[in-house]
Amino acid sequence: MLNDKNIIVTGSNRGIGKSIVKILASNKANIWAVSRNITDEYINFLRDLERKNGIFIKPIYADMRSEENIKDAYKEISSEKKQIDGLVNTAGIMNNTLFSMTSSSVFKDEMSVNFYSIFLLTQLVSKKMQRQKNGSIVNFTSTVAIDGCDGKASYSATKGAILSFTKSIAKELGSYNVRANCIAPGIVDTDLISNVSDEKKKIYIDSTSLKRIAHTDEIANVALFLLSEYSSYITGQVIRVDGGL
Repeated sequence: MLNDKNIIVTGSNRGIGKSIVKILASNKANIWAVSRNITDEYINFLRDLERKNGIFIKPIYADMRSEENIKDAYKEISSEKKQIDGLVNTAGIMNNTLFSMTSSSVFKDEMSVNFYSIFLLTQLVSKKMQRQKNGSIVNFTSTVAIDGCDGKASYSATKGAILSFTKSIAKELGSYNVRANCIAPGIVDTDLISNVSDEKKKIYIDSTSLKRIAHTDEIANVALFLLSEYSSYITGQVIRVDGGL
């Protein structure tokens, strides 16, 4: 589905981001895998995907809290003079604290990683996409941005920012044949939910039609669709992947 396409994936060393890298590789995309944790194990994982699928994967270091890191990462990517066909922004952190107990430092940290980093990187990449007259941007919001959730006021605010940001840039970039869409997962089996109590997980599972938590591959498949030509007339949309919440 993505033969010879060049895609940037942030947050690529764990959870949904890592599954997206695997699925894009299996569909013959070349990938810049952006992460702040580039270990030997991770390098071996990427090299194995390269060999298995006959593609190009390059690990790129960036701490998404750092504007300088983000700009340096983009310079490294753009220095290769390749077309950038897709950008997938999955990097994120989540804090579970009641609103009245959420410190300004926690909120600023979440906003920095979850929204500002996406704003900045997308701004850089979209300029190149506009010149190319082609590109697909996939951002990650959350069902809590749409429905709300106790204990996640700061997190839902950052994800709400992503949602409205994506809808706005879709309107600006559409005339350049650049699409922008959001995926809104429900609860997914990643380390972001490691500190969610079993009781809260059960409440969530019981509230879904499918009565289970999502697997990361089920979210990654939607990103694959939005990056491919099968979604060529879809932009400015929020696709919920929540098991019928």
